[in-house]
Amino acid sequence: MSVQITIIGLGQVGSSIGLALAGQKNIKRVGHDKDYETARQSQKAGAVDEIKVNLPSSVADANVVILSIPLSEVRETLGYIAQDLQEGTVILDTAPAKTTVGTWFNELIPQGRYYVGLAPAAGAGYLHGIDLGVHSARADLFSKGLFMINAPHGTPGEAVKLATDLVALLGAHSMISDSVEADGLLASTHICRNWSLLLCSMPPWISPAGRKPAKLQHVRMPLLLLRWHITMKPNRSVKLRWEIARTWCV
Repeated sequence: MSVQITIIGLGQVGSSIGLALAGQKNIKRVGHDKDYETARQSQKAGAVDEIKVNLPSSVADANVVILSIPLSEVRETLGYIAQDLQEGTVILDTAPAKTTVGTWFNELIPQGRYYVGLAPAAGAGYLHGIDLGVHSARADLFSKGLFMINAPHGTPGEAVKLATDLVALLGAHSMISDSVEADGLLASTHICRNWSLLLCSMPPWISPAGRKPAKLQHVRMPLLLLRWHITMKPNRSVKLRWEIARTWCV
């Protein structure tokens, strides 16, 4: 039986998911992006089988909907698609703040549809990548990476298994978490990212060599600190923080 997966947001993450699923003959990949040119480029690259300009119609026949969009757009998007989701549809998202997204889901989406949050981390081969957008999408972006999976209390086991199976198809590993753990780890890595951006914006007169260093020289600093914490404190939460930082701190 064919399964339709609708990917909303066809930038680097959304298109990479689509590319990784390209060899699955029983999966139909439908894509939507608010920027039509991005959607067209994603389809041309082979990330989706079909693009739909109308957002509600893109999810009407979907078994799985993946929201690969900024957190600021998630609530509005859920409102737009709420009445067009068929019963049993599983909605996945890649935005931070899983507790917040779960609250929006319960507020806007009819019962009989299920939410599972994903926090993806790219594989080690893309650790130092700085490119974004559909042109930087790669089929192996998440190969040997880590996905933190968060399912609210009461989510059916079948929905969680669907999420873990999808992650496996992407070539990545799964780690189950709760909302508090997920939000805490994602928040800490976003702070890491903001610190990196602050360092990158230092004026020349306070930089070590009297000039503004290259971006990657700064961005690597918090990553190296996180690596040190793993070496000194090899526990589960710190290791997970390092894995997620590989996505959010570059």
